[in-house]
Amino acid sequence: MTTRERMLLMFLSDEDRGITPEERKFFDHCNENYKTLFYEPWKEYMTPFRIAGNLYYLGNRLYCVHLIATEEGLILYDSGFQHTAPLIMKGILELGFRPEDVKYVIMTHGHFDHFGSAAWFQGMYGAKVCFGAQEKGRLDIPRFGTIPRDDYSCDPVEPDILIHTGDEIKLGSTVIRFYETPGHSAGSITGFFDTEENGQKIRVCMYGDAGSGGLSKERSKLPSETIDELRKIREDAFELMKKECADVFTSGHPQLHGYNLLEKREKMLANPSVNPFIDPAVWERAREKEIEMYEDMLDREMHPEKKTKDMPF
Repeated sequence: MTTRERMLLMFLSDEDRGITPEERKFFDHCNENYKTLFYEPWKEYMTPFRIAGNLYYLGNRLYCVHLIATEEGLILYDSGFQHTAPLIMKGILELGFRPEDVKYVIMTHGHFDHFGSAAWFQGMYGAKVCFGAQEKGRLDIPRFGTIPRDDYSCDPVEPDILIHTGDEIKLGSTVIRFYETPGHSAGSITGFFDTEENGQKIRVCMYGDAGSGGLSKERSKLPSETIDELRKIREDAFELMKKECADVFTSGHPQLHGYNLLEKREKMLANPSVNPFIDPAVWERAREKEIEMYEDMLDREMHPEKKTKDMPF
């Protein structure tokens, strides 16, 4: 992207850029509070809670960490920042589980705000760390990253398992099926699994961060040939995911991509008899928006004079 194009982006409205009011509120909050989150993470702490079935929320108000509890152990889905490991362990204990029972730590993608605590659970408890296969050699260690974090450090972590489209991880009766969905990062992955709520089977989508900026030949630092390969992987996965339905949709951040976790949690507390997280339309909207954003990016490459609706990540 040229300097002129960046300047033009500054004058586009949120609507033109595809940013919802909830997402704008999140971005503004991050800009104002990232230092607090880095250095005083307890100030963003949320009391953990059950979302539906055997899926629990362990994250804070800005970055998601989910827990899947099975008969044979626990699965962490994303692991927050390195310095939030004590808060994650506190949350596990508050839910009545044991940190040493974490068997897998699955990362939606390889950015340090999502894999930061993975090395802790791997080294302390022997949990197997899982990344999308295309993330190998591309993890976002802070000094190479793009968001402000002066003086912030993060331990590197070696994956135990590299995930491809069609792979599954089984623990107890829970089976998570994966798709490689490059875009926000080269190795982004999306997982689906079944659980049970009030005697009814429901399907859960474990999404990460949306966006196709990582596959833009204007913005990405990857070689053009590599981008073409990643685009093919993504297109194949989204074709397969047309068959996937999800009653519960999760994201890598509480307020992005229609997850709206904070508002749904308030509704759940106000009326426990209705679960606002069970809403099949959320996944359908998120999937269609992802396809639209990706197609818009490709269209802009062919017609660079057009405005962008792509998300800024």
